[in-house]
Amino acid sequence: MEQNKARTYLLYAIGEILLVVIGILIAIQINTAFDNRAKAEKHQRLVNDLYSEYAENLDQLNTVIYYHQLVYDSGLRLLELILVGGEGSTQNEIRQLLYENSYRWTFDPLNGVLASSISSGDIHLLKNDSLKVMLFSWEDRVLDAREEQDRANADYNGINSYLNDHVMVADVLMHDPSGYGVRESPFQSNYWQIFKDRTYENLISNRVTYTADVLTELEPLREMNMQVLQLLEEERGDL
Repeated sequence: MEQNKARTYLLYAIGEILLVVIGILIAIQINTAFDNRAKAEKHQRLVNDLYSEYAENLDQLNTVIYYHQLVYDSGLRLLELILVGGEGSTQNEIRQLLYENSYRWTFDPLNGVLASSISSGDIHLLKNDSLKVMLFSWEDRVLDAREEQDRANADYNGINSYLNDHVMVADVLMHDPSGYGVRESPFQSNYWQIFKDRTYENLISNRVTYTADVLTELEPLREMNMQVLQLLEEERGDL
């Protein structure tokens, strides 16, 4: 009879232990499920926020490239006119070319979401390794492009100073869509004179060269931006 009681107590104790173990396992499963759900939600927010940020960056980048392309094209046209002393052009075209050549745009991307995800480590929630490599290298690529933009923009100071001494700036500014509220100057500008000046040719040659360097940096950056958006789209599809 004592043996039966001992056996009963032992079975009861084993049952209690099994219930406790099962309870612990269930709790672990529940906690794991909650953790996985929280990570999935954080991952989804990160992907969506990064996509929004890079979509805005691409819009800005397209605009910046557009205006640098105008600078480049207008510079080439000005060099063509220098070769023929301005013949075959009109005063209105020259003013337009001078205005388009004056653009000084820079790409200043949004990086709040990216910087936060890197500092917090949330960037490692992303599944695509190629995407993470691009995001980690993005800032360096932007800085490389910025150096070329800053050099090109600073170089224009020489052209601006030259034009201030040779043409009426108000006439050029009239080609800005905003108009700046300026009117055509009563003083005459001898636009054809600058096309016979070697100093101006050198200034425009440098302008074209530096702008070409800018475009060489910005075009691959745009391609990289588009690739990031594509990979983020794929990451969304894996949610």
